[in-house]
Amino acid sequence: MTNEKILALLRDVYSEIKLTIGAKNFLNKENISKSVFTEILKGTILPSLDLLERIEQRLKLNLLDDVYKKVDYIRGKTNSTVVKIPKEVDKDLVYILSAVEK
Repeated sequence: MTNEKILALLRDVYSEIKLTIGAKNFLNKENISKSVFTEILKGTILPSLDLLERIEQRLKLNLLDDVYKKVDYIRGKTNSTVVKIPKEVDKDLVYILSAVEK
C-alpha cells in the first residue's frame, strides 16, 4: 500500500547515493550487505527508520521529512502491523507522546 511511496523515495535516494559517494562505498560505511539493500529496494524487506535516518545524515537530505509528507502508512517489521503516520497533532497523540517522554 504505502510502502510503494517509501520504495519510490528510496530508489530516488539510491540514485543519489550512486552519483555522490558510490553504492559500494555507502554499503560498506553503513555495514549493509548488497543483498539486503537489494531486497529493501525490491520491497521484500522493509527499511527501518534508523536506516532512513542514516541515509538522510550521510547525504544531507530531508528524507524523513519526505517520508512524513508523502507516506500515510508504514508497516512494522513483521508486516503484520500497519501504523498510520499522523499528519496533525491532536490531544490523543500529545497524551501518548508525553507518556513516552517520562
